[in-house]
Amino acid sequence: MKKALTRYFLRKKILNPWVEKASTWKKPDWIIYLEEIFDKYKRTKWTKKYFPDLESYSYTDLDSYKVIRDYPEPPPDYPKYLEWKSSGTVKPKTIRLSREDALGILKAVGRFAFDINAYFNVDRGLGIVSTEPFATATMIRVILEFFTKKSYTVSIFRIDEYEKEIVNHGKYGAMITLVGFLMPLFKKIIAKYDIFTDSPVIITSGETLTPSVFNAIYEYLAIWQKKPRTHNVYACAESGFIAASITEYNKLVYYPEVVGLRILTAENELIDIFNAKKGVTGEAVITILRKILIPNYALGDIIRVEGQDPNGLPIIEVLGRKSRNITLDVPGLGLIEGLSGAVLRVAGAPLHTLAFDQVMAKLNVNYLIIVDDYKLHAKFIIYTNKKINEEEFWAKMLEDYRLAIWHENLKLGAVEFEFITDQELIERYDELVKKLVEERHSPKLPRIIVRRFDD
Repeated sequence: MKKALTRYFLRKKILNPWVEKASTWKKPDWIIYLEEIFDKYKRTKWTKKYFPDLESYSYTDLDSYKVIRDYPEPPPDYPKYLEWKSSGTVKPKTIRLSREDALGILKAVGRFAFDINAYFNVDRGLGIVSTEPFATATMIRVILEFFTKKSYTVSIFRIDEYEKEIVNHGKYGAMITLVGFLMPLFKKIIAKYDIFTDSPVIITSGETLTPSVFNAIYEYLAIWQKKPRTHNVYACAESGFIAASITEYNKLVYYPEVVGLRILTAENELIDIFNAKKGVTGEAVITILRKILIPNYALGDIIRVEGQDPNGLPIIEVLGRKSRNITLDVPGLGLIEGLSGAVLRVAGAPLHTLAFDQVMAKLNVNYLIIVDDYKLHAKFIIYTNKKINEEEFWAKMLEDYRLAIWHENLKLGAVEFEFITDQELIERYDELVKKLVEERHSPKLPRIIVRRFDD
């Protein structure tokens, strides 16, 4: 009863007025909002303790402020309404939110729910989470409890144990989960049971929703003649909600309620996302707008500006993580050590991994690609679960200007491509993905790995 009253009060007194007002705002209104909320939070005692120099800065001045890569742990006297842990966007940490901080996130979620026509009108919601106290587990549970009439949340690591309960609590009009949890859920539950309404809202987060995974959502739900509406959310444990897709799943609209967003280019130029031109690509840098204001915090994600929505809010695409080292023991291939990332330099040329995934999705194959880079030349070994037509592969590659260079390099002899059909290998890799999901909660596992060698 108490939870229902709290929910009703927050909806009537806080969320409804906010959604009604902010949904009509244009770009100038949001800029004024960011300036005002920045000015408010830079004056708190916690911000003054951690970032005393912000007193002389305006929000606009942050274009010239330093970029921060270490998240400051909350001080002992910081109010704790909610607390969760991050498994490590940058490194493991504890995030603490005051009641006011949490309300800011709910405002952003509420406006997003309104934008996708799911504002308090979903009867049953399903959450597939990792484990508490990790951020996504807490956030998904709270959001579903608040925005759906009834909800059921279960850990991905216990779906075998709670299979009957998942089915019996349906049919679900909405589901929220992490991208990395989708395939185990599909194979264990959705392939066997009709648990969704005719047009469910599927909300994913945690990592980039690639074309191949997006296609898999529709293929699995097509078994039951369902037509899902899929939306990807860009969020992080440190700040909460940042951006989300409304129409196209990979085009995400910026939600400024709790974060300022900037982009750090390869030229080390920091640009307010409102001022960044279409096509600008770089690292996402956020200013976390709460009682302890954290300016210019680098997330390690590569984003590209795609334009603006009708209200003037920037639209971005999340391309993936910056280059990182990875070590995987793949059954059938052995120990693989290399690099993964959104854009990798191979034989002197940029390899756009998300664009490559789009090609493989069009070919409707599951895959693993190992690229051996010898600086002056490279070899692509492409493993797929079924045979692909090489002519069709190159036709799709040539359709994307970012990938056409590989056909040119092939003609020049700078690269070679080997195509191997190995369904068992791909199935073993999928099992490895599942195993690491269980062990690490939310791994960001690549389908393209680059190994460096000397000539």
